[in-house]
Amino acid sequence: IFLIAFSRMYLGVHTIYDVLASFVLTLIISCFINWVMNIYKLDGSHRKLVVLIIILLIAAMVAYSMILYYDNIVEADYVKDCLKTAGAAFGFTTGWYIEKNYIKFSVKTYGLWSQIIKYLFGIIITFALWEGLKFAFSYFPAMFFAGDFIRYFILTFWIICLYPMLIKKLFRVNYSIF
Repeated sequence: IFLIAFSRMYLGVHTIYDVLASFVLTLIISCFINWVMNIYKLDGSHRKLVVLIIILLIAAMVAYSMILYYDNIVEADYVKDCLKTAGAAFGFTTGWYIEKNYIKFSVKTYGLWSQIIKYLFGIIITFALWEGLKFAFSYFPAMFFAGDFIRYFILTFWIICLYPMLIKKLFRVNYSIF
């Protein structure tokens, strides 16, 4: 956490105030979520509710950023950053739900070479998706905002859901979907 915060300031993309504000806000939100989950005893049976709430928050964030953009309050680059975050959050949320309920991936040691192959396979496909989607969406300027949302959704969904599913299939581990 601290290395990422330092890197943001070192690269000059955020100030100390940005980093401290986001750290405090994240800490408050994390404590609130933990408190709610403990009070209401939210466990695996409440995953649909959690996913619905997160999706509603993502939709509100996207709508609010678009309103700010069309009212000329923020620039397009800020909206694009917001949509990247929203796409990643949506990919994480849907991927998490599918993985936890159906794929149920567990990290098992298949031996050192299997682990290296799994790692390299994941990194290569992720990098190919990263660059390939960036290249593909550069040819569709009409998808100025939607392209970033879709690209980050696909990348995060791949990492959270599709990659574990594929690893289970390749290593012939049984799972309950697909």
